[in-house]
Amino acid sequence: MTSSAWMTVAEVQQRMHEQLDREWDIEELAKVAGYDDFHFAHVFTDVVGEPPLRYLRRLRLERAAHDLVADPESSVAAAARRAGYASLEAFSRSFRRAFGCSPRSFRIAPKSRAGVSPKVPEWKAHVDPATFPEGLATKPELLAIGPLCGWTVDAPSFDDLEEVGRAMMPLLELVPPDGPWQLGGIAQPWGWAAETRRDLRVFRLVDDTRLPPPPIRPWRLPRGWFARFDYDGLPTGIATACAWIMSAWIPQSGLRVAFAPLFTLLEGSFSFDRSVARIHAPIESMTPAR
Repeated sequence: MTSSAWMTVAEVQQRMHEQLDREWDIEELAKVAGYDDFHFAHVFTDVVGEPPLRYLRRLRLERAAHDLVADPESSVAAAARRAGYASLEAFSRSFRRAFGCSPRSFRIAPKSRAGVSPKVPEWKAHVDPATFPEGLATKPELLAIGPLCGWTVDAPSFDDLEEVGRAMMPLLELVPPDGPWQLGGIAQPWGWAAETRRDLRVFRLVDDTRLPPPPIRPWRLPRGWFARFDYDGLPTGIATACAWIMSAWIPQSGLRVAFAPLFTLLEGSFSFDRSVARIHAPIESMTPAR
């Protein structure tokens, strides 16, 4: 398979990820690729290992699995409806077939991200270092990370540093950091489309699953693959670097976005002048895990 073919498929995957609730059909997806319907279906299946619409159903199941863990108050029935299933029974059968357990069992004990492969994701190409944003190291590592536990507080924006600092105060008062790489930020839900409403939070890693006092919320991250980028620069550049990683680096490298939060850890305490950080982008191979 040529590099132009998998790059085209990566672009289609990215569009599907960003507009997962859209009623896609083969004709619309083929237009994104610039192919006729038959050729597109053949190329996509050759690259990914399954037909486009089956892959789309799998993505919706992955999102449902993520939602069940990320939002303990959501119902399995709501996750089924969002995944496009008319009945809870059909959703449960598909979920078990895809991930080997029931939705309720996965919610209780998500040791790893739904659909995650035990193998290191296949990295098809290295991205030109000249295109990297300022402050972002050009040699990321692919790491299996998790499970992690944390306490989180909503952040209205990552663009206003004073707002970020104020959002962090409740966490710093209750669980002040006693070492590096304990404080950071989370962007949920998965994806980084410009029109997507993002659930932004600041968080503090903790060693157990104790329930925090309101308005602080617990956070869990099942084990999964991440591309970890080192960053050293202005704090305002972190959001720019994250957006570039999700929208440019991942598809150019021949990987796909995985359904998990993008999270950043800071080396030290919050600073307005300079941040040394590690950005963790959720990734998987273009071919779903079997």
